[in-house]
Amino acid sequence: MPTPELKRLPSKGSSEGSPHASSDATPAIADPDAPQYSVLMNEAWDAANAELPQASGVEKFLNRVGALIALVP
Repeated sequence: MPTPELKRLPSKGSSEGSPHASSDATPAIADPDAPQYSVLMNEAWDAANAELPQASGVEKFLNRVGALIALVP
């Protein structure tokens, strides 16, 4: 059974074939009334996405011991 051919949709950045496309497109201007992220929100985002340091030495050994203890029924 042959596979049906899929139509390729234009990408978001492409205005090709768009009914609202215009040749004199202007850049987007930020809305001053739109809510802005607070400093605390940005700090929370950075903290949530920060790479944690890797365990080493005694901490690594204790993590292995804890994993082994967790396996014992």
